[in-house]
Amino acid sequence: MQQQLQHLKQQHEATAHDLEQRIAALEQQIEKEKVAREQQVEKQKEDSAKAKQATVLAAELSAEQTVRKAILGNSNEVGGKFQGTVPSEPRWTKLNVVVQWLKANGLTRLLKTMIGRDMSRRNRRPTAEGG
Repeated sequence: MQQQLQHLKQQHEATAHDLEQRIAALEQQIEKEKVAREQQVEKQKEDSAKAKQATVLAAELSAEQTVRKAILGNSNEVGGKFQGTVPSEPRWTKLNVVVQWLKANGLTRLLKTMIGRDMSRRNRRPTAEGG
C-alpha cells in the first residue's frame, strides 16, 4: 500500500510538472501573439498617418496650383495675342472662388503660406525707380 501511495505521488508530480510546462508555453505564445498584434496595430496607425499626410500634401499642392492658375492664368503667353481681348472672367473673381474653397476645406494655412511667398517675392522685385 505504501508503494502504491509513493507511485501515485510520483505520477502526480510528473503530471503537475508537465502541466506547468504546457501552461508556461501557452503563456509565452499568448504574449508573442499580443506583441505581434500591438506591432500590427502600430504599423497600421503609421500607415494611416502616412496616407493622411500624403492626401493632405496632394490637396495642398493641387490647391496651390489652382490658385496660381487663377491668379496668373496662362501667363506663359504675352504680347500681341492678348491685345484687344477681354478675359471672360476677372482673375480676382476666380481668386475669390479659390480662396473660399481653401477656407471651406480647412486649408487656410496653405493660403497664408502662399500669400506670404507672394509678398516676399514682391518685396524682392526691383522697382521702376531703380530699387
